[in-house]
Amino acid sequence: MTHWSPIEAHGHSAYKNISECPPPSYESTLKTLFASHVASDRSSILRASSRRKMTLSDMSIYMHRIGLISSLKPATVIHVTGTKGKGSTCAFAESLCRKICGRHTGMLTSPHLLDVRERIRLDGLPVSEENFVTAYWNCRKHLEKYEGTDGLPILPGYFRMLTLVGLYVLRNHIFPDGRGVEVAILEVGMGGRYDATSVVETDVRAVGWIDLDHTRILGDNCQKIAWEKGGIFRKNGTNLALDQGMKRESILEVLRGCAKDVEGDFTIVPQSGALSSSLKLGLPGHHQLMNAHLAVAAVEAAIGPLKSYDDALSSVYWPGRCQILPYGNNAVIYTDGAHTEKSMEHCLEWFKCASTKHQRQHKAMIFYCHHERDPVGMFRVIVDSGVSFENVYFCPGDDTRPSSISAPSAQELLERNGMGRVKEKEGSEPLSWEETLKVLWRAVVPEGEDTKLHTEKEVIKCLSLATSGFNRTDILVTGSLYVVGSALKACNYKEKDAKGRLVFQKK
Repeated sequence: MTHWSPIEAHGHSAYKNISECPPPSYESTLKTLFASHVASDRSSILRASSRRKMTLSDMSIYMHRIGLISSLKPATVIHVTGTKGKGSTCAFAESLCRKICGRHTGMLTSPHLLDVRERIRLDGLPVSEENFVTAYWNCRKHLEKYEGTDGLPILPGYFRMLTLVGLYVLRNHIFPDGRGVEVAILEVGMGGRYDATSVVETDVRAVGWIDLDHTRILGDNCQKIAWEKGGIFRKNGTNLALDQGMKRESILEVLRGCAKDVEGDFTIVPQSGALSSSLKLGLPGHHQLMNAHLAVAAVEAAIGPLKSYDDALSSVYWPGRCQILPYGNNAVIYTDGAHTEKSMEHCLEWFKCASTKHQRQHKAMIFYCHHERDPVGMFRVIVDSGVSFENVYFCPGDDTRPSSISAPSAQELLERNGMGRVKEKEGSEPLSWEETLKVLWRAVVPEGEDTKLHTEKEVIKCLSLATSGFNRTDILVTGSLYVVGSALKACNYKEKDAKGRLVFQKK
């Protein structure tokens, strides 16, 4: 493992790399990460969930143990939440800070698509394997010094640990020009009020579009969810909220109340404003314009007025969001991690427009969503879009999120949506979630629709089946970022690593 120690030289701290033993490999570090921090059994998941409202106090203790404080100064910190579009907003903001303002950026987002290092970006690129390994083991070394104390778990859960590692990297990363991270952009994992990222002192907070998602935890209506999101607001700095549209004023009132509770300011960002609707954004889809507006407002609040922004916004890329990739010699894959009804509407609008340009003969879809989400509404959106798929494959991604909640039956979901009964054989074995999705699709789609339905266990197998025997195929992969990540993996998609090194300051 690699350790860093300070050496006093001429009154300043110099740093020397001391290799006491060969460092662990990246692969072995990932195995340790998943084995040590991912709650896989029901009791562990419930135990971790019970500490949700203690997240900020827990994270403060963990940060102290690894030698961090809540401030990332001198870096300016932008904190972003919302039900949909928060990752895209972060990507727009990062591009503006780096390309227009000339600042070195660090960004924490979730989930990842292919590689956990995607969650920690430096100047837009994933942290290197070497730096991730060093940061993880240094954090873990410090955490394990406190074994058996304070009644706190020795090691934090998966998201908390990755947040700690990410903040550790952002604090200690030095770019090749000798500068550190100058603007940190943090995406909330879920909600905001009790999210691990909220332990950090922030300069600008931005709340994007609010919709129903994670309702079991955040609440069953948009007002309750808004209260969770508005929990990122603080007294000092700037609190922003995207205009939520007509007949949704109550959401803004909740957010306004959250800002008032902390004696902070409150500014509503219009969905349309200084940006031209004709501006070609790097992320396709008309809905991305409001995310870009929010990003511009956040960056201007953090750094100051922008003289221009077109180049930065038009060159943004964000993997797995309205992304098009060639597959083989005869297919094009369209990926979008839409997982709510509203985001699925935007996904289908984009897919219709983008796929029409290619005029391919065969359309297929690979769909999967987590069983804690209700797929019925998303299926209705797909049907109402008018897009016809010859084949639909229900298939999980290579990685899935563990859950303490049992998967509901097709009948439960149909009753929840006010629909009729499912014809199921008496005494039949419980269906797999893929089979349940298949049953629900047949219940939602009008009779006479001749789409062929399939269930598979591997996305790469679905891609092979979808392209076999067809000259030209368009394949939409959607419903979950996990299944999108598996599609990108099948396409051998890979990003470059961020340049730079970790230099640990003398305490």
